[in-house]
Amino acid sequence: MKIRKDVDLSRYGFYVCENDEEYNIYTRWVYKIGHSRRGQLYYYFVDDERNLKIYASEPDGSGGSVVMDDIILRMYEDDCFE
Repeated sequence: MKIRKDVDLSRYGFYVCENDEEYNIYTRWVYKIGHSRRGQLYYYFVDDERNLKIYASEPDGSGGSVVMDDIILRMYEDDCFE
């Protein structure tokens, strides 16, 4: 999915990535979805080309899951995608 260039991502809770080495991939914007009880962290990333990506850190156990909020649905309803 690609986000339109005129969309203000900070309006939807994304923040500018200060240290992309923390995530081991290059990204510009970050939205923290949450974490599982086993310690795995989940994020949405948006790169310079405005591609939306989902990232999950390496779990400290056998993996896990997280309930995601409706941010993507809200962005879709606001016509944020190309």
